[in-house]
Amino acid sequence: MERVSLYRRILRLHKQLPSEMRLLGDLYVKEEVHRHRNSNKKFVDEFVKEWGKYADILDEQLNNPAKSNIGKKIDPETLTKLSGDQIVQLYDLKVESTKAAK
Repeated sequence: MERVSLYRRILRLHKQLPSEMRLLGDLYVKEEVHRHRNSNKKFVDEFVKEWGKYADILDEQLNNPAKSNIGKKIDPETLTKLSGDQIVQLYDLKVESTKAAK
């Protein structure tokens, strides 16, 4: 899936989220797409793959009324693969999402 269509799919999925989560999610995905718009092809392929996984998980959660929680825990193996900048970004996202949930 190309970046533009994936981006549009994610924004459509976000429309189904509570307003605070939607705002945070929209801002985050817009920033990520903008930040990586000129990245090399190898990185872009991985970027699209991971955001595609996010969209698939979110789609499944939003369309399964039996599941009331939105989100997924990050497994420890994935955490060990993150750079220092990514860990800081993840922490900042956690702080903002916690504020939005209150």
